[in-house]
Amino acid sequence: MHEPVAMAAMGVLTSRATRAERDRPLEQHDLEPTRQVVDLARRGNLEAFDTLIRCHQDRAVTLARRLVSQREPALDIAQEAFLRLWKSRKRLSPEKPTWPYLRKIIVNACRDHWRRSSRVITSDLDDHPEPVDCSPEPDRQALAAEAGAILAACLEQLPDRERMAIILRDVEGLETKHVAKLLGTTATTVRTQISRGRVRLRTLMNSASAARNQES
Repeated sequence: MHEPVAMAAMGVLTSRATRAERDRPLEQHDLEPTRQVVDLARRGNLEAFDTLIRCHQDRAVTLARRLVSQREPALDIAQEAFLRLWKSRKRLSPEKPTWPYLRKIIVNACRDHWRRSSRVITSDLDDHPEPVDCSPEPDRQALAAEAGAILAACLEQLPDRERMAIILRDVEGLETKHVAKLLGTTATTVRTQISRGRVRLRTLMNSASAARNQES
């Protein structure tokens, strides 16, 4: 393991992770590094690879945080993903975006984490609510925040594989076949998991909303 790469990944991720987790909207994507940066990084240029890290650090931490239950493991997973990316840097292509390949590495690192710790996969989507109208309508913003909290709580109650499939399909926006490839299963299985998960999620959210209405 190249020590400068490890230090770069650790310093970059820990210094900005808290802000990224708090402020990042769901649809915001990090900028892709330029072709020149990718080409230099794949050749082993540390400065270029550090630039690549900075381009994807926020989104990497966000995805890892959605797939595991705590902040520190998510930071460790993101750091490990960048280290794995460094080791396999020769597979990068200046002609292709780097995020899909990095996302695959992150998902694999998360699966390794789950196998090691046998922890339940959760999502922190309450830290990343859907963007709301920025006009001064506090009631709407409060309702959106409450809906985000309900969604996050209900996602945590889904079976692990259904949660994984829904996050990758509905949050990351991947096609079903790509979700299947990432999770090492078939598209048919993923469609079944998503279908069941959405039904469970709708039932859980309806029940949660009804309970909150009774309290208010």
